[in-house]
Amino acid sequence: MAKEHNTPLTSGEIGILWNNYQVDSMSLCVENVHAAHEQDAQVHALIVVTIAFLEKSIAEMRRIFEKEELPIPVGFTDSDVNFAAPALYSSIFRLQYIKSKVNIRMMANGLALAGVTRADVRNFYRDVSIAVLDLDDKVTKLLLERGLYIRAPYIAVDKRREFVQGQDFMGSFFSAGKRNLLALEIGVLNTNIQNNIIGKFLLTGFAQTAESAVVRQYMWRGVEIANKHIDILSAILRKEDIPVPTPWDSGVTSSTTAPYSDKLMLSHVAFLNQGGIAACGINTAAASRKDLQATYLRLAAETGQYAADGAKLLIDNKWMEEAPKVVGHRELQSLH
Repeated sequence: MAKEHNTPLTSGEIGILWNNYQVDSMSLCVENVHAAHEQDAQVHALIVVTIAFLEKSIAEMRRIFEKEELPIPVGFTDSDVNFAAPALYSSIFRLQYIKSKVNIRMMANGLALAGVTRADVRNFYRDVSIAVLDLDDKVTKLLLERGLYIRAPYIAVDKRREFVQGQDFMGSFFSAGKRNLLALEIGVLNTNIQNNIIGKFLLTGFAQTAESAVVRQYMWRGVEIANKHIDILSAILRKEDIPVPTPWDSGVTSSTTAPYSDKLMLSHVAFLNQGGIAACGINTAAASRKDLQATYLRLAAETGQYAADGAKLLIDNKWMEEAPKVVGHRELQSLH
């Protein structure tokens, strides 16, 4: 008879689960507010599916934490939500927001599965991955049906099969060199522009409703950074006469009443900054032209500074929940 082993969670598994709990509890608050205002039956049904997924994910993570006798994160709750506030975002934005979050979660699930080993945790992320793929199919289908899905540009492909003949293929850090953009590089630029458009609309809503003047100022700064990044990336496409993605609508209503706490909004931006910096690293690796690599590194540095300033605000306001850490054995000894 096989002997059962009570394998504890690794540090990596604890950290991944803790971070996912934070993100999912925050997303649940956002989607609950969206559901309260959504009048389009198809979009509302999709939001309800998203809420059910998040609730199931949170419940399973709580079960794992309780099994390990680990403290359950505070995360975000209804105390961070004002359901009486008027709608802050349009129906189209709510749909695009789900698509954006699904894209981020698919990438996060891949990283999680690569870093976890215990059977129940792997099964959890496997189930989550399947659910997220199903949700992605639903939101993509609805976006396509509504004519709202922004595809990467269609291009005329040079059908000659060739090998790179010289170092000028990579250009320099200050010049694109002689070659045109590769199909992969175009797709990456397109995705980055769309992500910045979503971020810009989200931060605009946060900026016009935040209670703290300092938080409002921080959000408007984020809007300016997003606009700057959109302009930089769009200019690269326009230089080669490639269509640039454009927004569907303004996305944000005229409401100035906050549906979310300043803590939630600032934390949401912190998670977006993490994703943006990670994406810049992936994009740098995917780019073959040195000028594109230099651009992504420059954008990552600017996002990193913005993220650091946001973290300082969270800490100053005692809104940053501390992630699990190793026991300080020397500190314990000094208590005796």
